[in-house]
Amino acid sequence: MARETELTTCDYSGLYLGLGGSKIYNNVIAYAGYNYYPGNQSYPKYGIYTNDCTSIQGSEFDLMYNTIISPKTDGIVFASQKATVSLLSEYYRGSI
Repeated sequence: MARETELTTCDYSGLYLGLGGSKIYNNVIAYAGYNYYPGNQSYPKYGIYTNDCTSIQGSEFDLMYNTIISPKTDGIVFASQKATVSLLSEYYRGSI
């Protein structure tokens, strides 16, 4: 569970999730990946990234009330084939 965390200008993706059944809420993720090969979009980084590395078939990621501000490439990437996602988040591209 990740909650009430503030991540700003991190080198990698803000939150990287693999295990299903996670509840991710009330986080502020700003400028995720901006220091990772700056200006080179061939090296993508995200605000929140999920995959199947340890996901259990039929499990769920609950992403609620997260604020993602200007990640290097995408705000949320859901790359899991085994789990589902329940999503309620805010995404801002550029400066606010």
